[in-house]
Amino acid sequence: MHRPSRPSALPALLAAGLVLGLSASASAACVDEATCTVKKPLLLFVLDYSTSMNSPISGPLTRWQAAVDGLVDLLAENDGLLADQLQIGVLRFGHDPAPAIAGTAIAGDASGLVDGQRLDIGFYDALAPDHAYLQCNGDALTTALFAVPTPLDGQPDGIESWTGGALAQAKTYLQQTLADHPLDLGTRDAAIVLVTDGPWTDPSGATELAPPDADPALVAADLLNDMSVRTYVVALGEAANQPWADAIGVAGGTGSARLGLSLQGLNTSLAASARAVARDVRLPRCSPTMARATVLLDASSSLLNINGGTQAGPMGTTSWDQIRDALTGTASLFDRPVLASTREHFSLFGLSVFGHDTPAPGEQQRLVDYGLCHEAQFAWALDPETSCELPGCIDPWQARPSPGPSKIPPTSPPCRSPGPSSATCRAATSTPTTPRRAPAPAATSTSASSSCKPTSPPTGPPAWPTAPPCRAPRRPRSSTS
Repeated sequence: MHRPSRPSALPALLAAGLVLGLSASASAACVDEATCTVKKPLLLFVLDYSTSMNSPISGPLTRWQAAVDGLVDLLAENDGLLADQLQIGVLRFGHDPAPAIAGTAIAGDASGLVDGQRLDIGFYDALAPDHAYLQCNGDALTTALFAVPTPLDGQPDGIESWTGGALAQAKTYLQQTLADHPLDLGTRDAAIVLVTDGPWTDPSGATELAPPDADPALVAADLLNDMSVRTYVVALGEAANQPWADAIGVAGGTGSARLGLSLQGLNTSLAASARAVARDVRLPRCSPTMARATVLLDASSSLLNINGGTQAGPMGTTSWDQIRDALTGTASLFDRPVLASTREHFSLFGLSVFGHDTPAPGEQQRLVDYGLCHEAQFAWALDPETSCELPGCIDPWQARPSPGPSKIPPTSPPCRSPGPSSATCRAATSTPTTPRRAPAPAATSTSASSSCKPTSPPTGPPAWPTAPPCRAPRRPRSSTS
């Protein structure tokens, strides 16, 4: 299947030579739900499998292919965090060729639709005695989606959109899930994302937007009122900007349908729907196995050079500036969206720098230890105007002597050995100056709805690094430094 290419989300980091060391990642080890303070919510994608989905959306790429690719990309983003944080299922739908007869298939369909629906991947193993949930099933979802053929092998007609029946089946499945997991009653949230490209029909697919009792908005309202399950709508093709499509979302408690008229629009709407789901449900906080990431930063003076390292660069033009901006500027690493939150809510970040190998044991320093919501600490440590002491570091972009010792962050403990700059840091503490823009330490939060905003200093141990940021980038020594 065709896969659309996407630009890297961190080009500035890679271009600047930044190394991210992950000691654990979401894809490396599945988060056991037993470690979570909130049970993982259920998210069911309900996909229109009518033959109108064979219509092109971008060049030769069809709506169905684009929907599959978009969903697979969504599952792969952020090291598979979506499938780590939620229990995800996929239900496809068409129409029922014989509504009065159970177990009927559509002529020519080889994808497994029965009575107009097919659950390709469920939330749990229905055959297991304990009905165990399928943890972190992103790979299984991807495999299942790619195994589904295009509707009727690409034919333009033959499968219609009984959308109301699909939502009714989704409700039945959610009810069965609750019945098979009695301990979940009242404790596990659920949501539906409906992706559709055309008018809903009666069960047989013979009549569009009729009869009134086949309106899927009625089922969306029942899901919301009876089970507190919201329905999010992504409208492609002929469903876009249609009042009946918007009505499904409104009845489902999520407002008007998101549009997927283009490939980019579809991908954006799928991602926006996932973020909205995560905003509206209770996400688990699985801290015992949260990912840890160390930013290992080259702080040698060559990062302040430009033009191939031949001259010192003014502020704002160097690789160091690019790295600082990527870490703490607008749309920084911390601000990358992860579900309803940002990456710093779900990963523990730390910061280390290194330079020359002399004097022994070398110029390396741990600036920020692992913790949540550390963007403010990173910004303080990487800004010479807040972290450095006279006589150096006032303007490291100019040709001045090597910068002097840097100040300790507010409320930070004394410098500790071993460390390349412990002595100079201790000297700095004797004549401290007030930093210009030192933010208050951000308290580490264990709340699933943490906003990661700086708060007043905690009363316990300081949230600043145990090893202070005592080395800023030095001025360029030479064109080959």
